[in-house]
Amino acid sequence: MTFSRFYLSSFLLLAAGCVHAAGVDSFFAAGLETPNGQAVALDSFRGKPLIVNFITRACESCPADTGELARQRQANGKLTLVTILVEENQETVADFVKSLGVAHPVLVSGNRKGVWLMQNLGNPRGKAPFAVAIDKAGKLVFATPEALTAATAASVAEAALK
Repeated sequence: MTFSRFYLSSFLLLAAGCVHAAGVDSFFAAGLETPNGQAVALDSFRGKPLIVNFITRACESCPADTGELARQRQANGKLTLVTILVEENQETVADFVKSLGVAHPVLVSGNRKGVWLMQNLGNPRGKAPFAVAIDKAGKLVFATPEALTAATAASVAEAALK
């Protein structure tokens, strides 16, 4: 991880601890849908080491980021990974999700809700890519608004598991 990425991630983590404890509660209070429209309560992920990966179809690095995080989840069965696709066009969501080729849950938020969730979790711009780690106690322990390297994905996973 470069110094600037470490600094930015550390800054977001500090900001998250100060400002976004309520954001984690707001996250768990929300509900989203699977690509086929089935409702999912995000509270169902509470109490688990969790990585939340926000992506968009327009984000060039997002498919690779999702793959890196999926590899981390596969390497550690205690880790839960949820990808949130911030997208309004329901007609094209299923094909995009299928192209990701992942086994973990991919949920669809819509633009407004997705941006709101990202902002509450420490991403004031509300832009993807954005990944956060929430520990099993429900504390936001890592956040990064940048494309992930394998090392950064490992850091996100390690933070969630602590």
